[in-house]
Amino acid sequence: MIPRPADEAGKEGSNVEQVRASLDERQVAIYPGAIAIGAAAGFSIPKASALEAAINPALAFMLFVTFPQVPLADIGSALRNTRFLGALLADAFQIDQLVGSVA
Repeated sequence: MIPRPADEAGKEGSNVEQVRASLDERQVAIYPGAIAIGAAAGFSIPKASALEAAINPALAFMLFVTFPQVPLADIGSALRNTRFLGALLADAFQIDQLVGSVA
């Protein structure tokens, strides 16, 4: 690896932080868009069921990418947050079931 000057390395780190901040700000719009793209691809690509084996590795990758952003010190307060738990349970037992029955 070729060493770079400190100011150049700092710019790259800053760009990564800017991209991450931008994605964090837009994640509410990104998720439904990704779901729509996935649904369209699944319904339009013949024999898309052959890709079923890729689901678990893709989920594992997404979890791996997501959880490092969660500060472990805040998990306890999140579990005491009743609004958060209510939304989590509503999603897990109502919304996901509805989406699963439609698909």
